[in-house]
Amino acid sequence: MVFFDNVLVPWERVFLLGDVDLLNGTATTTNSMTHTAHQGAAKNIAKCEFVLGLALLMTKTLGNAQLPHSEERLGELMLYTELMKACMRAAEADARLDEWGVMCPAALPAESTRNLFMTAYPRMVEILQLLGSSSFMLTPTEADFSGPLASHIEQYLATDTATARDRVSSSGWRGTSPQRLRQPSGALRAILRQRPADPRARPQRHLPQGRDDGARAAVSGRRVGLTRASRV
Repeated sequence: MVFFDNVLVPWERVFLLGDVDLLNGTATTTNSMTHTAHQGAAKNIAKCEFVLGLALLMTKTLGNAQLPHSEERLGELMLYTELMKACMRAAEADARLDEWGVMCPAALPAESTRNLFMTAYPRMVEILQLLGSSSFMLTPTEADFSGPLASHIEQYLATDTATARDRVSSSGWRGTSPQRLRQPSGALRAILRQRPADPRARPQRHLPQGRDDGARAAVSGRRVGLTRASRV
């Protein structure tokens, strides 16, 4: 910040002096505020698409894109991105000529992206951290890749799309607390899994009263097996 305390401004360069109301109304009267909001909306969409693309690449690399908590968070990122695009489209579709013949986007949709982005973007960055935080219980060091367990690390930490070293380098940090997740809709889950949505709800399977844990394991054996394996 620079202060000039002894400056001569020629009168021919003075546009406005002493009229506070005229100054305060300039942005809305000339629609410069709306054009600025439209420019900001383009920037916000670019940022949202970048974060969403990065999240999709992270989950693909880590092999956890199909997990419920990953689907929930990816769906939230998609929601923010599509809301930004919808506001931009509405602002352009409802654009009108002003009194000087300048095409101006609709003010309300354009301004909505500015307000939405202020709260959405910090949440989007938080989601990126969450998506990369729970890939490993313990993260191997560089020395482990050349130690006696190197072959086991390469075998068990690799996925279909990434080597063990790639996963370790992209896993980020761990230490988040459990959360109660909001499940995305069936249509959104289908988009995330890249397959058509099934409008028919899957029937619930209830166990008869009095059955033991063996019967419960028979109904959901794969999930129980994963739980036991993770405990081992």
